[in-house]
Amino acid sequence: MQIVNGLQTSYTLHDTLHDKYEADPDAPVFTRLVQVRILVTANQAARDAVIRATNRQTSVPVASLRATDDIQRQIESYFFDRGWFYDRRKNYYRNQGKPLDRIISIPFLAQTVMAMALGRPDYARARPSSLLKSDSDYKRVFSSTTPLPVYLWLAMVQRRVDAFLQSPATPVSGSEFTDLHFYLAMLAATDLVGRPFSRPVHLQNAAREEVFPTQSRLAELWTQLREEFRRYQELHGVGPDQTAKNNEFVQHLLESFGRPRTYRK
Repeated sequence: MQIVNGLQTSYTLHDTLHDKYEADPDAPVFTRLVQVRILVTANQAARDAVIRATNRQTSVPVASLRATDDIQRQIESYFFDRGWFYDRRKNYYRNQGKPLDRIISIPFLAQTVMAMALGRPDYARARPSSLLKSDSDYKRVFSSTTPLPVYLWLAMVQRRVDAFLQSPATPVSGSEFTDLHFYLAMLAATDLVGRPFSRPVHLQNAAREEVFPTQSRLAELWTQLREEFRRYQELHGVGPDQTAKNNEFVQHLLESFGRPRTYRK
């Protein structure tokens, strides 16, 4: 069972009454009643509708509405068994003191799947909330046909890419990181597979063999990516934000790279 509405109130009541009970267990307050509604349903749509309807006074993160899906539980379990922590419940593992660099949120994983496995870094950059709000997008990103090892591999690659871009050896501005880190991850995945692709199944071998982009190859890809990013803006007279959110730039980028070589660990 989970509290849908009144979680903060429940904690406050418990803490207050716990202290008061130790001082005076016969206090009149312990005869008071609190209304409780228990709803039993196996219908996921009905459950989500209840959550939305009873939490209008505060915004409920979209990820919280998806957190109890079977696929989310499966991903969490798979990650946990391998020393990674899928934050299906926001800050759950952070509060347990788990390493921050091994905690993966639902929105973060959704963006990495869209950028690398589905070949749409522009979509991951432009519409991150849509990946969880839209049922069609959500089903594309979190599909039962995608092997669980692929989800972990994607998260690990994106973390490697982000660490590379945030290292002292790679001078990257905050806006440049935001615009291009998913693009670099896509290029790294494309480079490992050996050709552009748009289905998670093409990453099964890389995930099974635990093949990852090297730091030197990331540096090469980053240099080329920045150059094409600048060139596209000059050719079309657009700014960096508009370029990063444009699927035409994705196509331009893949065409400019031609057929990438396959790099092994």
